[in-house]
Amino acid sequence: DGSRFRRVESGTDERLTDIYGLISDLFWICGVDGWTDGTVFLEYEKGVIRELTPESNMEYPPYYSSIWMNNPYRIYIASYSGYWIYDRLENKVTLQETESVWVGNTIRGNAANDVIAAGQGGEILHYNGMNWHLYTEIPEKVILPGSIWWMGSDILNDFIVISGIVSTYKTNSLIAIGRR
Repeated sequence: DGSRFRRVESGTDERLTDIYGLISDLFWICGVDGWTDGTVFLEYEKGVIRELTPESNMEYPPYYSSIWMNNPYRIYIASYSGYWIYDRLENKVTLQETESVWVGNTIRGNAANDVIAAGQGGEILHYNGMNWHLYTEIPEKVILPGSIWWMGSDILNDFIVISGIVSTYKTNSLIAIGRR
């Protein structure tokens, strides 16, 4: 009701990095704790948390770092090993073909054909429902393009905002604002 919080045990020791839901009784949580320490993908439904272990088309774990969805059956995932789509009915994650070569840290969207993702190396991607497009404009304007690490993002209609750091000899905060 917005006036009080309720503690919910996650059942994991992994570092939780993102949470997203559609209604108060149905949401998902993900987390990653380094490259080799593990990853977790949780579903909260009507007061019960369960760990999801989806089938993957890769031989190593995706290391989930961020999630977004606009329906409960197709969940978009940013991970240390790229960008994935989780099919809840089949309990399967599929690695997406993108031009990305860096770690994915954040993902948000307006609709299934309007998803924005960002990560290390200054990479920003957009999914139009069919293909992923990698934007290179921002990293090209920075002295050391690989030094940008996007950490958070949001999109609302035609307004996009992404936050992160530029890590060189001195770490600085960075905000990118985009409008269509």
